[in-house]
Amino acid sequence: MKKILTLISLTAFIIFAVCSKDKDSPTEPTSEEAPQLQLHTISVPTKMLQSSDPHAQAVVYYTQVANIFAASMSGFVFPPDGVGPTTRQGNLWQYNWSQDALEILLRVTENDNNFSWVTEFDGKDGEYDYYNWVAYRATQTKDGKSGTFTAYMPNTTIALGEYSWFMDETGALHFEADVSALQEGRTFKGVINTDQSGTLEVYEMVNGESVLLEKYQWDATGAGQWWTYENGEVKDSGSWN
Repeated sequence: MKKILTLISLTAFIIFAVCSKDKDSPTEPTSEEAPQLQLHTISVPTKMLQSSDPHAQAVVYYTQVANIFAASMSGFVFPPDGVGPTTRQGNLWQYNWSQDALEILLRVTENDNNFSWVTEFDGKDGEYDYYNWVAYRATQTKDGKSGTFTAYMPNTTIALGEYSWFMDETGALHFEADVSALQEGRTFKGVINTDQSGTLEVYEMVNGESVLLEKYQWDATGAGQWWTYENGEVKDSGSWN
């Protein structure tokens, strides 16, 4: 659990930034609103939420972290309440708003098969100076069945974190949350079925390679199995009811 604290710090920082967005400078919409990026909350059976088993608790913990991470990362691709598009030209919407000395530009573009969102920072946020720096990118297919978004390390093109998802033909949610660029960062890969059964794999970057650390599988009732790995081999395993 200690190794995930870096991720908690990251999400707390981004959530603070999102919640600090200035909503006191609304602009009147000049045209129809742009489409919004969809978010899908990862959910598990109630029995697991109430379980005292440490492995069931681990699944709950990891999925909650992935939810927080997804919500916080996507915060800047949603304009604040009351801020409408300042311009609309064909397949492009543009939003502008301020957060103290920081100017934020959001461009939403309709492409042939998807929509894309790009957020740029210009100015200061108290720690960094920015000059038209791309902070976030996101895409989503027009049918709403898959999407991705990426947050970047300040004033770089290096990904701070990435999140991707898609819905299969059964309605199951497949997701991947990757913060391996961070110190002790991890990657979560999972599938959540419509009955809330699912699987979750936890990876860590070791010497530049993604290494499987833990795997979980559970049914619709909340009962499940778990495995831990070392050097690619199963180290320990068990189950919970």
